[in-house]
Amino acid sequence: MLEIIKQELIDNNEDYIVTKNGEVIFRSNDKLSLEFSNNVDLKVIHIIDKDTKISYKVKKNINIKLSEVFYDLKNSPIIEIEFNLEEGSKFDYTSLRRSGTVQDIKAIVNAYVKSYAYLNYKTLTTHVGDGTIDENFHLENERALVDVKNVLINTSKKKQDFNVNIYHNAKNTISNLLNYGICKNESYLTINSKGIIIQGAHKAEIRQRAKGLLLDEYSVLSANPLLEIDDFDVIANHGASIGAIDEDELYYLMSRGLTKDESEKLIVAGFINPVLAEVKEGKFQDYCLAWINSNL
Repeated sequence: MLEIIKQELIDNNEDYIVTKNGEVIFRSNDKLSLEFSNNVDLKVIHIIDKDTKISYKVKKNINIKLSEVFYDLKNSPIIEIEFNLEEGSKFDYTSLRRSGTVQDIKAIVNAYVKSYAYLNYKTLTTHVGDGTIDENFHLENERALVDVKNVLINTSKKKQDFNVNIYHNAKNTISNLLNYGICKNESYLTINSKGIIIQGAHKAEIRQRAKGLLLDEYSVLSANPLLEIDDFDVIANHGASIGAIDEDELYYLMSRGLTKDESEKLIVAGFINPVLAEVKEGKFQDYCLAWINSNL
């Protein structure tokens, strides 16, 4: 299996870790782990066939760039992922969450961000069955910052729920959230987001936006942003928009020789470009694009 994974996902001279149910089974370097005390650019590949906990820990002032793939999931697992960013650390995280043949899945994410730490969090989720994903971001100390971008593609004919909560537990904390949902094939997708600023967390800033794209007349996509503000001296805004592909755009592309299917995929690629633009070229980007195309 390792050779197949390398062929599909690992570029030459890249550091990598392969885990099974959260435990490291292969790595490019014996010193590599999921607890980071040195700067590294890393790929992490997960194989999961039972309930699993994954923990990422970033030490003080360490910079991490990590690309992650849920490569092989079986047996409808519950997956828990935890991030702990110490003071001044930076974690650039990109994850492709694809479920293969799993019929039901539940994922729970908890991120804890300390003072002057920064989490740049980007996910692309394509899932074939019913599922729930809960993400919780805790800005624990002053000057903590999170940027969150999620792309959710549901073409499974199933019901999927996605819930994001961002907790501003200290003053001068900043969060930016962008959720992009795409529905097709009579599928149902709900995107709930909630930003919480506690009393005393003055000068906190929350910005949230959700965009939805429906690719047929029978799918249902719901986006529900919510703010809970307990302090006065803050910046907080949110918005949501859901619509179908613009017929004029579709007509224009088809008039240039593209088929309807090719035109739709091109428009969708532009819709989710905010995440794809941050994925560096190479096998990981090619793998992401292949999965997007196969799920639309």
